[in-house]
Amino acid sequence: MARKGFSGVFITICISITLSLSAQSNATYQKTVPASIFEALQSISEGEGIITIHQSSEIRNRVGHVLTRNNQILGKEGNMYTVQGFRIQAYTGNTQESKSEAYSRAARIQNAFPEYNCYITFGAPFWRLQVGDFLTQQEAEEVKDLLKNALPGIAKEVYVVREKVRIRNYNPTTEMPNN
Repeated sequence: MARKGFSGVFITICISITLSLSAQSNATYQKTVPASIFEALQSISEGEGIITIHQSSEIRNRVGHVLTRNNQILGKEGNMYTVQGFRIQAYTGNTQESKSEAYSRAARIQNAFPEYNCYITFGAPFWRLQVGDFLTQQEAEEVKDLLKNALPGIAKEVYVVREKVRIRNYNPTTEMPNN
């Protein structure tokens, strides 16, 4: 008789332990995921210490963002920032007429697209004409297609290149390119 009473108590204890563990595991899954590393570190948990973080809002905004070479500021002059971006290469030549051809094409492009700057450079032995200052390759590709349609005579020579570009009032925390 004592054995039946003991087994009943044993079964009752096992059931209550199982229910208790089940309730604890459900409570574990109901925790919310912290929005940032700062929130995770500052959360209060039973049996753990308290962490207090003091930092400027600038640091808080930058943490968690991947800083690529596309949004690093390479230089600044007034409100113009030099950053890594893209331009459209519209001409490359190394003949005696290359300089005049580069300036001629720049004039045609400026007439068709006055909103984009033209850059003529000489790196021995090549004259180059590049157009625009774009943060993303996608933006440069879209303008390249417009340029090809507007000036079909130069369409075969037009392509996008990675280049240091000048951007007015650039803010790397709000202008995060995907490239």
